[in-house]
Amino acid sequence: MQIGICDIYMLHSGTVTGKKGNVLSIDIIRQEACAHCNASSACRVLNGKHNCLEIECKNASDFNIGDIVTVEISESTGHKAVFIAYVLPLILLVIALATAILCGVSEAVAALIALCVTIFYYLIIYFFRNKIKESKRFEFRVKGQGSRMYDV
Repeated sequence: MQIGICDIYMLHSGTVTGKKGNVLSIDIIRQEACAHCNASSACRVLNGKHNCLEIECKNASDFNIGDIVTVEISESTGHKAVFIAYVLPLILLVIALATAILCGVSEAVAALIALCVTIFYYLIIYFFRNKIKESKRFEFRVKGQGSRMYDV
């Protein structure tokens, strides 16, 4: 997937905390400016003061542990992540709940069925996480000191 010229990027500063082959572990630092962002309530980066990302980078050898980097995430990548993590499971939950109620089961059983469907969805995502990573649907750019920019 090619990132378009008109894509808006979300920028997050971080520190390289580990390196294994072509995979960089980057500790993302919470930005004060994030508090004013409309998407901050759904952004995983805000779940704590620090968040660790593991990003496969073609030129991981150019980075050292302790390097300060900027991770750029395109808006479209953010939208895909929100859809997979929040919107799709909500849709499945509502459909499962409505279907179970229409089939005549009690509300408690319908709620349990809907919860099981949602848990099953997240288990599928968990077990196929490596395949999702390999699909290249989520792209990041890592910018190091000296304005080195790498598509990953």
